[in-house]
Amino acid sequence: MTTSCRRATHGAAWGATRWAGRHAGLLASAVCAADEGAWEPYHEALFARQPQQETAEGFPADAYTEAAKEAGLEGDALDAWQQCTDDGTYVDYVRSVDEASFKAGFKGTPALSVDGTRLQWGGLVDEATGRMDTARLEEILTSGEVPSELEETP
Repeated sequence: MTTSCRRATHGAAWGATRWAGRHAGLLASAVCAADEGAWEPYHEALFARQPQQETAEGFPADAYTEAAKEAGLEGDALDAWQQCTDDGTYVDYVRSVDEASFKAGFKGTPALSVDGTRLQWGGLVDEATGRMDTARLEEILTSGEVPSELEETP
């Protein structure tokens, strides 16, 4: 799916929960995975490793590398991901998105705003299957129009 960054603002996994302040390195490593074309499988691998209860320690550092390998990163791609992660290439970016999301009033995740209109995610999930209607989401993001029944009210 292709979207325009000017049209859609994604609150990602941080938003007003202020989670990124404590876990910016983890989130930045996901952006590094995206650079290598592996954001979704990396995200899924990390999610599978998520502890039942959040702790102050968060994920152990070796979980990042395990998830990267599970996501299919190897060779030069794994080396590039590791360098990006070790250098903290996207930590400042993650923190800036966290701050902007907080200031914009995002209260949780996932959060998506299309041309300034917040989208209510629940209306895109098929209750029978629990799956997102990605075709409808793509239509919304491409058109820049959120149907009134999917607008989130403050």
